[in-house]
Amino acid sequence: MPQKLNLNDIFSCLSKHKLLFFPFIATGIIVGTLISFFYTPTYRTTAIISTPHKLDKPLIPFSLTKSFVEALNKEVHEGQIKELTVKLKIRNKISEKIRNITLENPSKTDKPKFIKLTIEVKTKKYDGIITKALVNYLANQKFIKDKIEKERNMILKNLNILKAQIPELSLIAKKTKEKLIKNNGLYIGFNPVDPDISIAKIKKNIELLQYELNNTGNFKLINFYTELSPLSASKKAIIIICTFTGLLSGTIFILLKYCKN
Repeated sequence: MPQKLNLNDIFSCLSKHKLLFFPFIATGIIVGTLISFFYTPTYRTTAIISTPHKLDKPLIPFSLTKSFVEALNKEVHEGQIKELTVKLKIRNKISEKIRNITLENPSKTDKPKFIKLTIEVKTKKYDGIITKALVNYLANQKFIKDKIEKERNMILKNLNILKAQIPELSLIAKKTKEKLIKNNGLYIGFNPVDPDISIAKIKKNIELLQYELNNTGNFKLINFYTELSPLSASKKAIIIICTFTGLLSGTIFILLKYCKN
């Protein structure tokens, strides 16, 4: 009949040979330290970016923006560091830290107001530089720059037309007042406040166009944060896991060699 498992005997046996744990634990710590020394964790930077817009109306389809990012990501995976460095206008050693770039459309609309850029990097040190470089890269695409410039030029054209009308209307208003004084306030053929009303309307339209101009812009970084990638272990965690593995190995060794009976 097999002997029943007695936990008190097992603990007593382990306690008796407790010195044998130290070589296994020490080995675990050494192995963990060596692995963590050569191991490079992956950090994930998540950035929220506002897209090119005119007031609250987005101007660029998400598919176009995504194609730019996918082209960059292809260069990352193919190791085309020099090309990546030139496009992002950053140092070569910083480009080497990029592992992956993805773009998401949180709103699922064709032309979203905001997009989410995710960058996986080898170090947290350059997260801000890389994020801003990517935003600037998108903003400097010729098609996008031309589109925004076209929208701004249309607004500026309308602004200049309206501003050019103010001196002429001001002169009419001045002459109207002079005519009123000359005629002792008698009827002069039209409402004397018409020029002032027109000037007020034009100034209001100028304010609206100026607001529209100020709110017509390119890609803009709203905020970003960096954290350890969920699939990446920290160096401290590696040492702890290896130490625990050493402890477990020591326990099994003692049980098999000294605690069979």
